[in-house]
Amino acid sequence: RVQGVMPEGFSYPNRNMQLWVPFAFSAAQKSDDERGNEYSGSLGRLKPGASIAQLNAQMDQIVQRNVARIEASDGGAAKFIERTGFTGRAISLRDRNVGENRPMLLVLQAAVGMVLLIACANVANLMLTRVVARQKELSVRNALGATRWRIARQLLIDAMLLAAVGGVLGLALAYLSIDLMPV
Repeated sequence: RVQGVMPEGFSYPNRNMQLWVPFAFSAAQKSDDERGNEYSGSLGRLKPGASIAQLNAQMDQIVQRNVARIEASDGGAAKFIERTGFTGRAISLRDRNVGENRPMLLVLQAAVGMVLLIACANVANLMLTRVVARQKELSVRNALGATRWRIARQLLIDAMLLAAVGGVLGLALAYLSIDLMPV
């Protein structure tokens, strides 16, 4: 039975994943005989208004109920659960994927931001140099009656065209290089 179809381009946990199936335990796996075989993780979506802290509190309650139930029948298993600190924990998908790399990624993002600022300053410098080189042309336009607003508008249109072409080329390069990125 098909539960749903993901949109084109969906890629979790990687781009090669083509089919997801529901994860269900058999009756034997749900029994107390399988205690100690905790090996799986789950991916879920919180309902609107719910928080990860609320989910963690609910999981703690479930674990405590299970410990109390198991303790009634098998005290050794309950002591094992308490001793090992077994519990369920929910974390955001972003935190799971980034993990311990968060500080490094923040430094990398800051470095990329600085390179972008340097590139913008260089482009602004080149634009100012171009305006200075066109000073005679702009003076002639001013002498022929062009208003300051008309000259400023021409310079702004030139800057916007340059920005638009640079943006389109940057987006095209980013789109073409997406397949080069490992997932």
